[in-house]
Amino acid sequence: MLRKHLVVVLLILVASVAYCQMAGDEPPTPDANQLFTSAFQAECKVFLKSNPARTTCGHDILFRNRLLQAWGKTTPELGLQTQTRYNPDRILAIPGHYGPSAVFFVFAHEVGHHFDLQFGQPVVPWHVNLPAMASVPPAMVNSWNNELRADAWAGCALAVTGGDLPSVEALQNVTKGIGDNPDVPPTEYAQLVISAGYNGCKSSSDADDTTIVPQRFGPLGKKPTADSQDSDDDDTTIKPGCFGPNCPKE
Repeated sequence: MLRKHLVVVLLILVASVAYCQMAGDEPPTPDANQLFTSAFQAECKVFLKSNPARTTCGHDILFRNRLLQAWGKTTPELGLQTQTRYNPDRILAIPGHYGPSAVFFVFAHEVGHHFDLQFGQPVVPWHVNLPAMASVPPAMVNSWNNELRADAWAGCALAVTGGDLPSVEALQNVTKGIGDNPDVPPTEYAQLVISAGYNGCKSSSDADDTTIVPQRFGPLGKKPTADSQDSDDDDTTIKPGCFGPNCPKE
């Protein structure tokens, strides 16, 4: 009997580890899930085309979490499985004049983290050399790279789904004033990599793509709240500079 109970406890623990749910996790709304799925399908298509030796895109599970101190956050897990969380209140606070592509970009950026981190910076159909900024401490520059690669993936998804690039480039002005958060790259850098991802995937994507981004984001949550931004730095190991397959090997 004791052995049977131990087996049950182990199964519960394994299930808990597999999902790793955080406080505040809820199922995503249908609209959010549609945007997230569109982004994943778009980036998966480009990933498999650019990395023919790969046969799977892994899995990215979406949660809604109003306790999250950011628009979104991605956590890589074992087995090519990633967990992504979004805060609907923060996303709904994005000014409406940026349009639906801006909201899509938030989800596509988080999906970009999945492909970048789970597959170790795979081959991509874009490259860009970032200009030097001598006034910025090197330690802070290092922390931007993870975010910039995710921005490039999001720009790629935008192109594959027929999104609006100017509105997303303008969206970067929302985070321009967050100077004390090491996860927020300069607007100039973000716009460069977003455009690189967009142009790289626009030129290489198939003309018969059927992944469509919905025109409305829908009822994601209640009235926006005014929480502080998340300052956790999730990458300090990757050197800044050139991104993509045409960069010189170190």
